[in-house]
Amino acid sequence: MKGSIENDELPQDAAARELLEESGVAAQGAPLSLGTSNGIVPRETWNFFLFPCPPLADEWQHHCPDDGGHDFKFFWQPVEEYLEGDWPAPFIRALRFAVGKIEKLSPQQRDQYCETQQPEIARTIRKLADKIEDGRPIDPSAVAVSIAGKDEKKWRKLMPVIKSEAVKLALNGEIQVLRKGKPVSSADFKGLYKIAALSE
Repeated sequence: MKGSIENDELPQDAAARELLEESGVAAQGAPLSLGTSNGIVPRETWNFFLFPCPPLADEWQHHCPDDGGHDFKFFWQPVEEYLEGDWPAPFIRALRFAVGKIEKLSPQQRDQYCETQQPEIARTIRKLADKIEDGRPIDPSAVAVSIAGKDEKKWRKLMPVIKSEAVKLALNGEIQVLRKGKPVSSADFKGLYKIAALSE
């Protein structure tokens, strides 16, 4: 959500207010600041915040009474895909800025601020790793598809938390996370990776 800061209002309070007014979603806890940018709209400073929220539907509609009333429709946009086409340029720049900051969050921050399905994801990772018979590692997308089905818009939303959960399991000695065929020892690696059972 976006909006303006009212007189004597802190940026994080404005963000929480706009979130509730324009989407009907009430924040459940303190926000995490993602920083500010002066590159979204000329002569404007944009503040970005990430709020912990209750589980959200795949799609929903909310009536906002401001300016005579607006009906806003919401859906999930995969963060791996840049907006294009009819999207206004400031929205494209804002999303790219926010995604860049979110991608740098620690696994602990992702768990706290991003809606996840950690228990089911961890169980699925263990189950698929245990089923590996020929020693070949599996792609994390196989975990996502196993949970969310073949709709790419749905399973791609799980990819960041799958990485986080896979690394946790690897650090706990339950599976292996491989980057270019070698085990990784932390969550700050970039690029493609595979999930494998522990070597015997």
